[in-house]
Amino acid sequence: MNKRTLIAGFIVLAIAIALGVAGDQIAASSLNHNISHTLSEFAVTSIILAYIIGLAGIILIIYGAILPDPPVDWDNNL
Repeated sequence: MNKRTLIAGFIVLAIAIALGVAGDQIAASSLNHNISHTLSEFAVTSIILAYIIGLAGIILIIYGAILPDPPVDWDNNL
C-alpha cells in the first residue's frame, strides 16, 4: 500500500467533492432566482469537472492501495 498515493487520492477526491458541491449549490439557487447565463454555465462546467477529478481521485486511491511502498535503502553510505 503506497501511502503517498493514497493521501494524494484522498486530497484530489476532497477537491472534487468541494467543486461538485459548489456547482450543485449554484445550480440549485438558479432554480429560485434569475442568475446570469454565464454563472449557470460555470455551475455546469464545475459539476462536469468535479466528476472528472473525482474519477481521477478514485483511480489514485485504487492505484495507491495496489502499489507497494518503495523499498528503503538503509545502506546509503552517508
